Amino acid sequence: RIQSGYSPEARATLEEAEHIHSRAQHDEAREQLGLPSFSHHHHDASNKMALTLASDAARTPMYRAVAESWKDTGRKDALTTPARQQEGLRRLIKWNTAVLESILTKVVIQRSEQRRKSFFKPNKKGVANDASAIFSEQIAESVDIPRFNRAAMSSTWLMPSKDKVALIPSKAREELRAYVARIASMYQDVNFHNFEHASHVTMSAQKLINKVVLRDAAEKSSSSRQKDEEEKRSGDNKGKNDKANLFFSTYGISADPLAQFAVVFAALVHDVDHTGVPNIQLIKEKPDLADKYKNISVAENNSIKCAWSQLMQPEFTNLRKCIFETNDDESRFRQLLINVVIATDIADRERRAGERVRWEKAFAGDSDWADEWKSLSEMELSTVDISLKATVVLEQIVLASDVAHTMQHWLTYVKWNERLYKEMWAAYSTGRAENDPTENWYKGEIGFFDGYIIPLATKLKDCGVFGTAGDEYLGNALRNKAEWIEKGELIVAEFEAKIKRKSISKRSSESTRSLMSSADDS
Repeated sequence: RIQSGYSPEARATLEEAEHIHSRAQHDEAREQLGLPSFSHHHHDASNKMALTLASDAARTPMYRAVAESWKDTGRKDALTTPARQQEGLRRLIKWNTAVLESILTKVVIQRSEQRRKSFFKPNKKGVANDASAIFSEQIAESVDIPRFNRAAMSSTWLMPSKDKVALIPSKAREELRAYVARIASMYQDVNFHNFEHASHVTMSAQKLINKVVLRDAAEKSSSSRQKDEEEKRSGDNKGKNDKANLFFSTYGISADPLAQFAVVFAALVHDVDHTGVPNIQLIKEKPDLADKYKNISVAENNSIKCAWSQLMQPEFTNLRKCIFETNDDESRFRQLLINVVIATDIADRERRAGERVRWEKAFAGDSDWADEWKSLSEMELSTVDISLKATVVLEQIVLASDVAHTMQHWLTYVKWNERLYKEMWAAYSTGRAENDPTENWYKGEIGFFDGYIIPLATKLKDCGVFGTAGDEYLGNALRNKAEWIEKGELIVAEFEAKIKRKSISKRSSESTRSLMSSADDS
């Protein structure tokens, strides 16, 4: 359900985005069966709407900011590409902006409420912004998460109302849109690690964050009428218990909009400037860059550096003021960004081993967590440090979102699986990879499910923070693995056949152009 606190533009975009994924899946399935898509009746109306949006946008500073952000990179201006690609890019930029704005609204509202209640004290000198920072820091064992403070919790930022959206200045909203456009322009034109992938990861991260934030509401809606009556009779104690339960059952994440924003922000920027090859190849191709990051998580560190240096540019001053007003907030946001983006380097075995150790430390013997905090006094509750639990859960959100296609609908999985195959084939065919991906793709996927995806989905389920989403992700992963075992070999053969057909077609076109050129010369 779309929350009422979003701006009209953000709310409309989010409502629309809820249907895009399933509609695309249905259209793809019907196309494979030779049937017309569900969407073909709406093409005329959609085209008219797209033209109207383009016309309106062209008169706004935001449109010019989007255009300028592409020019800054030296790449082809997005506004000169074919209309369909142009509109698709604009829709992705608009949707990602709406997602980030919805969470940033809660950050601003929480800060305003805490300032009113004297819980928030901004730095008099402001935040010292360092655009030249080198992101080669190690993942912190835990990032500080604010401890339980009943008086500081408020429903106004947990579920914002419409009148609160105005707290985000219009300049900051414009800068957020321009920043997303800038990030979009910095993604390279590769088959998998592109801006569409970043948008898919952002969508998945937002879904999991919402599962955490709205968990309490979901539990209420599923409770019985008798239980509701008992809670009404309990009076004020119920309100007090609700706040503590929401906080501790989600390890403080539901009460920390800045952490929520950092995770979704990280999802958007996590593959910026990805070149379509793994770190082992990137180190060979760009030794200077690799040396800067000590050959550790080079692509991930570079993505953080790119995103951070852009955020620190003067044209995003108002946006930064909304995200963090204190040095503590800036430091916490930055470390969360480092932790969750570096965590996506799943090829680093040492890092993954450290992640497992931290997870065990956070959750080993944690079956009695609810009984543990419920037995504490009010004063004792405020001393409980949930930072490690929250940090590893936030990392799992981005890890799961990065490979979310493996835990979603079968058609979504196959679509992104093919794109990854094409990217790795492109690297192999141009001498940027040693191994032909076709040779081990089928068995490799099974091993990936067994060794990484299913254990990851199991963590989502076992940590208990995500409600029904944990069961959903694990169930989809198991079903996709079973279907891959059954159909995967034929699918890989089709992947390879498509590549060969495209290669033959390309050579034929080149040959035709060569013959025509020779004829013209003669």
